This record gives sequence, C-alpha cells and structure tokens, in this order.
Amino acid sequence: MIATGALAEREGTAVLCLIRPETIRIATDETVNRFTATVRSVVYLGGRYDCELSLGDGLVLRADLPASAAVASPNPGAPVAVTIAPEDVLVLPDDERKGQERT
Repeated sequence: MIATGALAEREGTAVLCLIRPETIRIATDETVNRFTATVRSVVYLGGRYDCELSLGDGLVLRADLPASAAVASPNPGAPVAVTIAPEDVLVLPDDERKGQERT
C-alpha cells in the first residue's frame, strides 16, 4: 500500500504508480511511504548518486540521491530506508490489468 497525494481508485483496483527518481529520499524517521530496499548499484555523479534499489517484492527503483556530507553514501548490497512523499506519486489506471482487480 502506498499513500498518494491524489484521490486514488477504490482499494484493490489495478493502478500504475509513477515516481520520479529525484523524489526518492533517504528516510530519516518514521514517515509515510517508508520502504526498506537493498542497494543494487551506485554511480557517483558529483552532486548526487544514481542508485538502483531493490524492494523486497522484486520491484526495482532508480533513485537520484543527493550527495551530502550529512548522509552516508549508499553502498551496493547494503539495506537503505527510503521515503517518497505522497504528493510525488502519480497514480494512473492500469488498463492492461482491468478485470484482474483484487476483491
């Protein structure tokens, strides 16, 4: 379950969630949309890290995490807690899965 900034479809309806890589942040506290992921790859790009993150269910996210002395750099294979603000999640109907909704 993911919180969004917009009114979503009814519970159980198939949707697609679009999330821009720069809206994913390291979680510093218990927040809405907090996920634990495993860092698959990291590329340092000066002011940011281009990371590939794997969630427990097999979903892979690309995240542009800011490079900062205040936050430790992500390391491949390490767990990391990330968060996505509800207003940064765009929800679209998943037309390919219509009729396959859970009840």
